Amino acid sequence: MRDIRLLIFDCDGVLVDSEPLAQEVLSLVLADIGIEMSAERVGALFFGKTMQQCIEIIEGMFGRALPDGFVTAWRERLYTAFRDTPVRAADGIHEALALIGLPMCVASNGPLEKMHTTLGVTGLLRHFEGNLFSPDLGIAGKPAPDLFLAAAASHDIAPLHCAVVEDSPGGIRAARAAGMLALGYTGLPHVDVDALAAAGAELFSHMLDLPALLKR
Repeated sequence: MRDIRLLIFDCDGVLVDSEPLAQEVLSLVLADIGIEMSAERVGALFFGKTMQQCIEIIEGMFGRALPDGFVTAWRERLYTAFRDTPVRAADGIHEALALIGLPMCVASNGPLEKMHTTLGVTGLLRHFEGNLFSPDLGIAGKPAPDLFLAAAASHDIAPLHCAVVEDSPGGIRAARAAGMLALGYTGLPHVDVDALAAAGAELFSHMLDLPALLKR
């Protein structure tokens, strides 16, 4: 049996079904500065990236520094969409978390405010309050393993005894580089199943399968 003592989740596309909404909002704010791009193309370019990586890509397309206030306006529009639409929790995640019985963290390339917003709207924040890890904390984002290693160190648990749930190839590579069990969640339409498998993920398609998977 696996000796898993800490479970680390990615946030967007794993705990919350936020990717389609985030891609739509970014498509709209890019149009405001003259960059026409479909939500699907936004997903292909920006999926799994840190905020800083996204900014660097956009500035390369824009040909100069972004206008003053662009990032603030982007974030405000995004968080408003998460609250008003609202963003949904992944199917079965509430029930799965109640069954798992392990310490749990979230390690995301997204900003802390974004995690607080989406996890708050979906009622998931109570499971992870005080256990959120982001590049906002000065930790290198994925595909570097640093976020996952910081989460493990915060609980004084060796990477060997940690499992990571991810939906992106970069996240899977980061988990494997950290020496952790890398589980690829394929339950949402945006996921590239083949890419997750190629990155070395052990795949599962529904959150209710996760408790048993951790004990296999």
